[in-house]
Amino acid sequence: MGAIKRVAVIGAGPAGAITIDALAREKTFDVIRVFERREAAGGCWVGDQTPPPHLTDLPALASRTADRPIPIPETLPTRTPKLRTPAPPRFTESGIYPYLETNVDAIPMSFSEESIPEQRTENSIALHGPETPFRHWTVVRDFVQGLVNRNGYQDFVSYNTTVELVEKVGDEWKVTLRREGEEGDEWWVEWFDAVVVATGHYWVPYIPHIEGLEEFEKARPGSVIHSKHFRGRDQFRDKRVVIVGASVSGADISVDLVKTAKLPVYSVVNGRKANLYFGDGAFNHPQISRRATISRIDGRTVRFSDGTSVSDVDNIVLATGFTWTLPFLPSVEVRNNRVPGLYQHVVYHRDPTLLFIGAVAAGLTFKIFEWQAVLAARVLAGRARLPPAEEQARWEADRIAEKGDDIKFSLVHPHFEEYFETVRALAGEPENGVGRALPPYDPSWFQVFLDGLELRKKMWVRLNAQAQEELEQAKSSTNGLDKRGDKGIHVPSVNGLEAEKVPIVTTVEAPQEVQFRSATQENMDTPSQPPAPKPSKAPSVFGLGRRIRGLHVDITSILYGPSLRPNLLASDVAGFFLHVLLATDWSTVCQQKLFDIAPLLRTTSENLYSFWDAFQQERWHQEDHARERMNSWCPHLYGSPPPRLRSYREILNRQQALKNCCSAQLRSLETPEVVRNMLLQAALAFCWMWTLFKDHITLVWLLAAIENKCDGYKFRIEMSIPPVFRKGEGTMPVARGDESQCCLRRLQRQISRGQDLVSKFVDLEMCDVGKGALWDETEWLSDKDGEIPADMVDEDRFLVNRVAFSAGLSWLMVSISCDFATFYFLILMLRVKGHLMRWV
Repeated sequence: MGAIKRVAVIGAGPAGAITIDALAREKTFDVIRVFERREAAGGCWVGDQTPPPHLTDLPALASRTADRPIPIPETLPTRTPKLRTPAPPRFTESGIYPYLETNVDAIPMSFSEESIPEQRTENSIALHGPETPFRHWTVVRDFVQGLVNRNGYQDFVSYNTTVELVEKVGDEWKVTLRREGEEGDEWWVEWFDAVVVATGHYWVPYIPHIEGLEEFEKARPGSVIHSKHFRGRDQFRDKRVVIVGASVSGADISVDLVKTAKLPVYSVVNGRKANLYFGDGAFNHPQISRRATISRIDGRTVRFSDGTSVSDVDNIVLATGFTWTLPFLPSVEVRNNRVPGLYQHVVYHRDPTLLFIGAVAAGLTFKIFEWQAVLAARVLAGRARLPPAEEQARWEADRIAEKGDDIKFSLVHPHFEEYFETVRALAGEPENGVGRALPPYDPSWFQVFLDGLELRKKMWVRLNAQAQEELEQAKSSTNGLDKRGDKGIHVPSVNGLEAEKVPIVTTVEAPQEVQFRSATQENMDTPSQPPAPKPSKAPSVFGLGRRIRGLHVDITSILYGPSLRPNLLASDVAGFFLHVLLATDWSTVCQQKLFDIAPLLRTTSENLYSFWDAFQQERWHQEDHARERMNSWCPHLYGSPPPRLRSYREILNRQQALKNCCSAQLRSLETPEVVRNMLLQAALAFCWMWTLFKDHITLVWLLAAIENKCDGYKFRIEMSIPPVFRKGEGTMPVARGDESQCCLRRLQRQISRGQDLVSKFVDLEMCDVGKGALWDETEWLSDKDGEIPADMVDEDRFLVNRVAFSAGLSWLMVSISCDFATFYFLILMLRVKGHLMRWV
């Protein structure tokens, strides 16, 4: 590579703005030219002055071929008149709407030497407090424009200029440019030694192929929009809206439309992965109806893959992501939303005079832009320490083998420190004060990023709880079974005790072999209340039935009783003995040695009797003894009230759901790998139960805290299984043979975020507990550690209803494929290590 003197930068957004500074401070280049097709710097943070266009050519958007190059005049320079027919869309409009705020902390969106101003809106303060880390979109726009309009950098930029073609001719890059005017377009060519692409990849919308979608749009032009064309809630006032997408845009728009659209707002999130950072807590709003994938659209009726449908739909909003395109660079292929051939996501190793800024998917994008820009500037200045081209290609091949040849290749999370430090080492330090310096990676950058995400998650929990409370108040009545919600019926209190919410069991029409009765009326979305499910006969194909004195002890036969009366499951017996065994702090018992053996035996016998009595009352629903049971529950041992009463209907639902789960597990035993995964997860689930019964109520709170920190795990399970297994009081996980479903692999994406809770829990377990001492949640739960708000809705406390008194074989099955099994296996290992160290 010869001396580089002329550099072209394509794009003046955040990535282009910091690239200008990095290039200029190298003091090496004679010509720095920046081409921006918008009227000002800022990229996707520049708002539009005109309404967005209607979506056209949906098949091309679905096949990711919609952003096509336009014909170039044979003779340049020249001027061409305006076309009489509409030109092909260039997707230059942004996704800005008037009240848009950033969704991450301002610190990760700042550069090492330049920070986003401390300007906060009243709306953001009201939602997140006076120190809200989020900024209005105009603050980010002005920040980026300020970077460009300093030090004379504005003279480098040519606005309203589109790069139509970039091609290598000999040792030079030929750049064909077009400036759009009112009466015609100006075309010309400029020549450069190197080209830096900083165009971003949030421009061309991706529209999935949905049968009937194109006809729906053609019948009512403008009725189908992409999230980048969302311009506020008012345009959907009194409209019935279906929103597709489980990531942050889909969440924001779904919650926003609750204020104006017809309720409920329908969000197609089941079957889609939640955003890695933001989770899916927003979709727990009581006025948001979660839906499965759209199977087809008939007229104005949207039909879903689980057999349900919504009629009279006015609008469909597709928050389905973007397609990264480079129509001006035909020599470079964009494959699977990534650019092949990049070393460290920056240097095109086949030709190092072509570089990219922002070709990553990360949570610290602005700072990554800066590191990449400095590396690019050093490479072009001849000061970087790049390995040979063969080693660069091997880096890409190794990463493909590890991550895959898709968007995951570009994902920097969670290896931020490794990436930042690698790029910094390649760029090197400034020489004699020339060049932009890069500081060492600071872990606090990612921590404040996560803290900002937690603020948004808590905001969603708070807003959901407020909406649920308002809904309940509107439906409240002094009569009996009359408080009906979207998740079940609230039963009035018994003897002053608040009873549980009895779930409504609904069935849907399955799209495949199994057909169910529909719990929805034709063209309606209000579920009816079907009769309680009846236990079925055990599948004869398994032949596993075996009885000991009439007690069912195997996994399948325990599910089927001769009558509708709930059976005493072997799992309940196992759960009782496990609880008695594990509810005692045996390390404290061992420390007392033999001196207190008599009081210990007496206390143990009292606990056994009290627990068995409470267990029998809970199992057989002797509700008339509820207050007596509450008063006699061993608080000195458990430090918490007894489990709630379980209704007759819920027992039947539990048996039915467990039957479905067990049948699915047994049918999935097809390959040795599946068996290995099941055995591994079963062993981890046993370790999970070991921890569970140490102090089940305290652990329930911790589980709920982790649940809210870890991207809505409950609904991620629900999204990953077919509707046939969603019957009963809750969702039953299903074993998978796919390697990506292994709990160990899934845990790797969450363990770093939950490590602070692990450490806190282990500290709690390791502390010395004197006689009669009790643990109080307020002593160890704090806002930072994931405190559960008092106003959290019942749906978010689902673990309380599912964990208490669900042990033994049934919970062994429920725990299979469960991330928390592995999570608490690690806790168990840390606890054992701590005990060993103490005894040694």
